[in-house]
Amino acid sequence: MTRHTPSGPLTTSRRGSFWVGVSDRLDGPLGTVLRGPMYVEWEAPESPAGPPWVLVHGGGGQGTDYLTTPDGRLGWSRLLVEKGHTVYVVDRPGHGRSPHHPDVLGPMGPPMGAEMLRPIFVPPPEGDDSNPWSASHTQWPGGREPGDPVYDQWLAPSGPMLADWSDMHALEEVRLAELLDLVGPAVVVTHSAGGPGTFRAADSRPDQVAALIAIEVLQEDPPRRLPNLTRFPIAVVTGEASMFRASDADLVAFLEQGGCDVELIQLADHGVHGNAHGIMLERNNTEALAVLTDWVARRLAA
Repeated sequence: MTRHTPSGPLTTSRRGSFWVGVSDRLDGPLGTVLRGPMYVEWEAPESPAGPPWVLVHGGGGQGTDYLTTPDGRLGWSRLLVEKGHTVYVVDRPGHGRSPHHPDVLGPMGPPMGAEMLRPIFVPPPEGDDSNPWSASHTQWPGGREPGDPVYDQWLAPSGPMLADWSDMHALEEVRLAELLDLVGPAVVVTHSAGGPGTFRAADSRPDQVAALIAIEVLQEDPPRRLPNLTRFPIAVVTGEASMFRASDADLVAFLEQGGCDVELIQLADHGVHGNAHGIMLERNNTEALAVLTDWVARRLAA
């Protein structure tokens, strides 16, 4: 086994963590417990500039999706700090360091296995797990099967979501709104199944949102039911090789029908090619993030 050696750039920053949702309590068989607290990790450069960024992970992932890549490079949170931004990274309730017990949050759904995740994150160029664009997926940083060290590092933090998605989204709305009250106005980034709760939180705290970026987001609530989304700019971001190219334009159309100021950002149109769903994890994550920070700078300046 190769020994681990710490590497990467040496940076100077302040960092810490805290929890939101600590006033929501239940009586348990061994005493009082908290219902669905949410872990928040933050990092700030020596001289922060612009609004803070809040990063919300997707699916059965956790905040580590933004901290490092599975092959050990800097993730978006660290890259944003190097660009001068304060960053808050969450573990959605019931994920990562935010604990889940079925007596408190309800049943867990099934764990997300490699076979279920393959067509989403590592689609092959052909076969049942492919999509019309997957032959152009060139940016995955490792192998595409369990047993590859990079693949296994990516798969390791994957876990189940709450079985009741309606309850999950409602809880995430409350916790993210509480965080926005503490740190906003913020640029909010959400990924995939983190989308519905994030959209709802943004709707409930529009004055605490400077801009909203949806990375291939799964949006279940019709945007016309979220009228406050019209109060800040929204970007919907799609990778060149992702299966979600088939549906992200529909989300943009829904948001436009609701009166939102929304823009579809196809990364390939900005010279960033070869991405599937895990854009923040892939080899060109720095170039993809630059597209987002440039968009934010342009829209907030306007």
